[in-house]
Amino acid sequence: MIQREQFQQAGRFRLRPSKVLGLIHLTGKKRSAANAQPLAYNFQADQYEGRLFNTEAGHIFGLRLGGVNESENVVPMFAHVNRRDFRELERQVEARYTAGSSHGLCISLAYGDADEPRMPTQINVQMLRDMAIRDDGTFDGHIVYSTGIRQDVPVVTRIAIDAHMQAAFEQARSAVAKGWRLEQVGNVNSAGLPPEGRRPYAFLDYLVFNPNDTVSMDGIGQFARFQKFSKAQRSLVALANRYSQPGARLGECWSDEADDPVKTALLDLGSDSGVEIDHIVPMSRGGYNAFSNAQVTSRKFNGSKNNNV
Repeated sequence: MIQREQFQQAGRFRLRPSKVLGLIHLTGKKRSAANAQPLAYNFQADQYEGRLFNTEAGHIFGLRLGGVNESENVVPMFAHVNRRDFRELERQVEARYTAGSSHGLCISLAYGDADEPRMPTQINVQMLRDMAIRDDGTFDGHIVYSTGIRQDVPVVTRIAIDAHMQAAFEQARSAVAKGWRLEQVGNVNSAGLPPEGRRPYAFLDYLVFNPNDTVSMDGIGQFARFQKFSKAQRSLVALANRYSQPGARLGECWSDEADDPVKTALLDLGSDSGVEIDHIVPMSRGGYNAFSNAQVTSRKFNGSKNNNV
């Protein structure tokens, strides 16, 4: 059962979900192939406006718990809320669920931001045992778990700079500036790499072949064409990016791509401004998963790049 309330924005009356009630049925389903759009975006039947920046279509009653993929069960959520906080909520619910029981959820939504009334600012969740839901929206049951999730605006993280790490990076950059390049160390096809002037992390490849005790290369592995970057590679590129920023940006992560529409510091989790490690020469066109072919972009830019270099 989904209860709705009316609100007004830009002279239009709209609806948004205010409470969701339902019995839990574990499905294991993580997401739908095509998520429904939030009910609050809909100001005319089947006509949806653009998505709010840095938000995703988040299911209030999760699909893996038996929720439905319908607009009434969807609200705009920041990525860190949808992918971190709600995923942890689902883990807690699954841990307390007993097959064959009448466990259910009561999820209440509050909208406290007058400037953006389509997005809930607080989501309160109760898990109940022996839950019985009446037609009028009232219910009985014994609370076994409760939590509240705030939709706080995502915060940019800035790391502390280690002088030894910075020195190791600078030494490697100096070697690249003096002419070192990846093609010197093996049978490398330049067609899988960008021009030398577009290799912001070539110095990390230098460190692969000239190890430094300060910079760990654990998990990096060998590079090849048509291959994804490993988790260790992505983490190291993002770290090096933070060490490469000038002035007040030092310690933050910013896009390397001049055409990136996101002109702010990137987020560890963000639907638009999230950190992405991009193949400059696309993987589908034979690009290497070498640091010399990596750049940091926003998720928004990388998602629209397709096979362009």
